[in-house]
Amino acid sequence: MGWVLMSERELHRVGVLQAVRAGRQTVTAAARTLGISRRQALRSATKQLGWLMERGVTVRTAPQE
Repeated sequence: MGWVLMSERELHRVGVLQAVRAGRQTVTAAARTLGISRRQALRSATKQLGWLMERGVTVRTAPQE
């Protein structure tokens, strides 16, 4: 498995979308957090996370201090 480089913004977006996929956050709440429409958040959750999961990428965020 190779490396995937992401900006802080992209990493935050993936974390929010993972929360949606795991059922910890609603699509509407994710859209508000990301500043995008509900439809964009729904499409992103299925498209972006699906691409990462196909490649076996596990996204881990640093613990908050």
